[in-house]
Amino acid sequence: METIPRRSNTESCTSTKRIKNLDRIPNDLVIEILSRSPAKSVTRWLCLSKSWAFTLRSRSFTDLFLTRSSSRPRILFTFHKNQDFVFYSAPEIQNQDENSILAAANHRMVLPVDCSGVCGGLVCLTYLKVVSASTKNTMTVICNATTGQSLSLPKVKTRRIGVKTFFGYDPIGNQFKVLSMTSVKKESCVEHQILTLGTKKLSWKMIDCSIPHYPIRSGGICINGCVYYHALVNEAHHDMKDQASPSVPGIVCFDVRSERFSFINKAEDMEVSQFQHPHLVDYKGKLSALSSDGYGYFTGERINLELWVLQDAEQHQWSKHVYIVPTLLKNMVAGALLCFVGVTETDEIMLSYHSKTEPFYVLCYNIVHNTVRRVQIQGAEAISYLTRLRINLHHVENLNIM
Repeated sequence: METIPRRSNTESCTSTKRIKNLDRIPNDLVIEILSRSPAKSVTRWLCLSKSWAFTLRSRSFTDLFLTRSSSRPRILFTFHKNQDFVFYSAPEIQNQDENSILAAANHRMVLPVDCSGVCGGLVCLTYLKVVSASTKNTMTVICNATTGQSLSLPKVKTRRIGVKTFFGYDPIGNQFKVLSMTSVKKESCVEHQILTLGTKKLSWKMIDCSIPHYPIRSGGICINGCVYYHALVNEAHHDMKDQASPSVPGIVCFDVRSERFSFINKAEDMEVSQFQHPHLVDYKGKLSALSSDGYGYFTGERINLELWVLQDAEQHQWSKHVYIVPTLLKNMVAGALLCFVGVTETDEIMLSYHSKTEPFYVLCYNIVHNTVRRVQIQGAEAISYLTRLRINLHHVENLNIM
């Protein structure tokens, strides 16, 4: 039997004084202050009294906190190896004179998973559950990187194992939805299912798709209520009867609120081949793509960096911005292969290694000032055994209880 130590009289008196002092401050003012505070500060207030715990766990406050958190973007670091996952987060780099930032550990999870999307402070993970020697079910787990909670979703209703999963958030309806598609080999997906979080009974429902296509990979990116992902699209998608037409690479847009699909053509010179795809990013609230000499990754041998920004989705109009790679950046990278992370709020293209380095750092290239810097991430030294890495920009803290 575990013995719970009693609090000293001094601790009890201190807590009592804090609660009495709170009673003198208008509740609306306290809520406004806390909604603009880091998540760690809010969790401390949960322990002050039952009434404050009830208030801070209410849907109205957690929704307000999520809205406020959107103005304080963070970087989410996901370290993993095999079944072990650890989430770290840190504020996006605002002061460009700083050489390092501190990433505080959030939560560790042990799940056999792959990341299928990050939005609204939640992370969508998928994995194959072995039922028998001949049966495997695709399972989905939603994790809150702020609170450490996880929610297992019902298995996707299909007998196929070729499942692609995407995760989106509708800011107008304040709803998170998981989109799953199944196919036979690399043909157009024939089943499209959606699951809405927050409903009394979580269940998948079939939806229609008027655009025959095959997602190249799971994941994609969610921007302003739309999920975008690379796909091979039937060239005659306007004619559903012609399923034999060749497929062309493009970008599919899934509107989370209306649950409808649309297609966006890529610019003619956006890709060097059908096997190379630019990295989709959020740049100032617009769908954008990063590449280097047409490739979706970066090495020290590259000459240019390209930033494509979608200006008009209906007209398929993209603007192209080309930046000559500075010699300093080439020297920093040398012969290594780096992946694109995204573009920060301060116009910096962030580059990262595929696995964690010692010391752990990222490279930032400012496209406005043409400057380069190396930013060391402190606080992840204790998990050196976790070598695989995924980084997401524009992450927000979410206190919603699943």
